[in-house]
Amino acid sequence: MIISAENLDSNLVVVGRKEKSEGSGITAQRIARNFSGNVLFVPANAPLKITKISVPLDYSENSARALEEALHLSKKLKNCSVRCVHIVNTAPSNYYLDLKTRTQLDTQFLQSAKIAWEVFIEKNEIKKEEVPIDFVQNINESSSKILSDYFNDQKTDLVVMGAKGHTAFENFLYGSVTETFVDRFNDCPVMIVR
Repeated sequence: MIISAENLDSNLVVVGRKEKSEGSGITAQRIARNFSGNVLFVPANAPLKITKISVPLDYSENSARALEEALHLSKKLKNCSVRCVHIVNTAPSNYYLDLKTRTQLDTQFLQSAKIAWEVFIEKNEIKKEEVPIDFVQNINESSSKILSDYFNDQKTDLVVMGAKGHTAFENFLYGSVTETFVDRFNDCPVMIVR
């Protein structure tokens, strides 16, 4: 499948996903790890109409590409909106901090994330009013769980996220958060953008 996709000069591979896999899921993982283009995972219960696209951002070049792809798709679809989400880390829970200090640190982390957002949209020439963003605090949970909960709360129809862009040795061509999320989330289609 990968070989024929590469030979056709494809830039997107669509992979169907069962609700409960009877196998190991290795085929989908191999495709995602080895295909050089974008990969769209479509679960069995995928929505027929896409009106809400969500894009998790870490302000990297890969997340900028994901946002660009999401905006492009939203313009092709009728009545479709794009919303971004950024996970803001909080003060580590294993550090002894009084409530005032912890609150001050969390406020600083949130302010830094908002400043980084302003820099990101300016650098990528994105109109602020075109793309709203939510900042979600990470209180000792995995990023993939936070994202799953967020997308379910938002009733997202499609998630578009960037591959992390680490070396193949480190993360098999897409980031550990992305890989963990794709393995766990089966509630709507997920497009991995490279």
